[in-house]
Amino acid sequence: MRQEAQAEPRTEHKSFDSPDEIREFPQGRAEILQIGGGEVGRYTVQPG
Repeated sequence: MRQEAQAEPRTEHKSFDSPDEIREFPQGRAEILQIGGGEVGRYTVQPG
């Protein structure tokens, strides 16, 4: 029986200090990171 070597899971390290994309809208902004085949966002909204 032959066993295949399995690749170890890869980790990604990113920071919102340098987001991949910034989306501005009237009352705030979204900072987007592309990570793990998906998107992670941090939203900042202003009162009002």
